[in-house]
Amino acid sequence: MARDVDTYLEEFRAELAGADPALAQDALYDAEEYLRAELALVQEQAGDQAPDTDAAMAAVIERYGTPREVAAAYRDAEAGPTIAARPSVAEASVVATAVRPVPRAYRRPPGFFGVMADPRTWTSLVYMLLALVTGIVYFTVVVTGVSLSAGLFVLIIGVPFALLFLALVRAVSLAEGRVVEVLLGVRMPRRPRLGPSEGGVWQRVRYWLKDRRTWTAMLYMLLQLPLGIVYFTVSVTGLATGLGMIGLPFVQLATGRTYVDLGGSELSLSWWWMPLLVIGGALLVLVTLNLVRLAGRAHGAYAKSMLVRAGQQTVEAGNAPLPTGAAVV
Repeated sequence: MARDVDTYLEEFRAELAGADPALAQDALYDAEEYLRAELALVQEQAGDQAPDTDAAMAAVIERYGTPREVAAAYRDAEAGPTIAARPSVAEASVVATAVRPVPRAYRRPPGFFGVMADPRTWTSLVYMLLALVTGIVYFTVVVTGVSLSAGLFVLIIGVPFALLFLALVRAVSLAEGRVVEVLLGVRMPRRPRLGPSEGGVWQRVRYWLKDRRTWTAMLYMLLQLPLGIVYFTVSVTGLATGLGMIGLPFVQLATGRTYVDLGGSELSLSWWWMPLLVIGGALLVLVTLNLVRLAGRAHGAYAKSMLVRAGQQTVEAGNAPLPTGAAVV
């Protein structure tokens, strides 16, 4: 049985090998938060009397579960509503993590014509349209934050501002992950990334600067603007053109006019052009929706690669190591 939190988290990480990185991050975060809180409570209850560390850790593990039991509970909760037979404190955390099941929209593609009946197509379209707004916001945050952090770093307010900016980047990456999971159906973290549990402001800034995911999150936020422009342009142009082609013959039949001006003369469709225009417009709409769905799937995988990584990382905090359970995104 593990004698300290770091050892427990090492064993827990090994048991989670092969699991979804986002699930591993959530599980490691929950485990470290619970174990450290329970050990602190034991020490507080002991008062001036030094507690038996091994006995305290054994009691906490008995309530929470062994690394293998807890890892199995997380995997079961991710796969479905069934929880392991032995109840433990971990199960409450697992259930809280898995309140909303992970969407599994991409296991069976709906086909070219079935894309309109797939809810994931429309949620992906919402994301494509929303990406322009989030791209502008993210780009502004990163450019402004980096510029002011670099300019103010020589002043006394520089370090607190840089710390606030890095914390904002990590918070935004977590929020973006939630949007990606809801709209694109890709499992993303539901817990924040861990940082040093000990050390001062300088140590925290140093840790965040050395964390590769801090920089990949910033890059993701910068690239969201050009991607958002492309997503929005392709979606709106394709759908507007296709729907316009479908509606044009009906407008001419209803009013006698098409309201399409070609160099000063109004376009008038021949009767045999009308069905061809409707079919062409319908195909363009279907092609656009298939592209939207494919782009949503690709963007979900891209977001996961940029924002999620459950791995091991250690940082000095004075003489204290960063908790090994820090799951870094």
